[in-house]
Amino acid sequence: MFFLKTIKISIQKGRVFEIFKEKIKKIGFKIKKDDRRLNILNKKKTMEIVFSRSVDIKTVFKNKIADLFIMGLDIYLEKKLKYRYFVLKKYKFNLSIIKNPKKKNRKKIIYTKYPNILNSFKKFSKFKIIKVNGCLELYLKKNLCKYIFDIVDTGKTIKKNNLKKKCNLKSVFLIIVINNNINLNKIRSILNFFK
Repeated sequence: MFFLKTIKISIQKGRVFEIFKEKIKKIGFKIKKDDRRLNILNKKKTMEIVFSRSVDIKTVFKNKIADLFIMGLDIYLEKKLKYRYFVLKKYKFNLSIIKNPKKKNRKKIIYTKYPNILNSFKKFSKFKIIKVNGCLELYLKKNLCKYIFDIVDTGKTIKKNNLKKKCNLKSVFLIIVINNNINLNKIRSILNFFK
């Protein structure tokens, strides 16, 4: 790979970074155990990984902290972003309706991190949708809602809490979002590397 300048790629620590950790080691990044650094450069200084939260993408791009942002399509759609993006089809997840089979709740309430996405499905138009930022399973376990709407990867959390998936509403993928000032031809090799 040849670059005229250092390409800056933003990624959130956690699930998404863990998926790509071994891959980025192969292109000269040294990842330390329990690494607390905010950014890391590869050996040739042609690429920089910047750690930031997906929800902060607009600020990151506006201030030119990153040229690319690896994130979930779920956040992109929920935030109603308008950037170009490249789909990484290998990394697929589902946005699902989850229920508690042991408790019946007649209240038409759904807790979710994704109210904008959920509102696009007409069959839930009569439900009260409450936005929360995490621990969705707790609200279902405490019988505060009929359903939760969340991203499902392995399904381990659902099983451990004796919950059950009712249905998948939408498939989402990891994507590479491209800052508006970036020439697509100059980063094509990076896009192909990550796919």
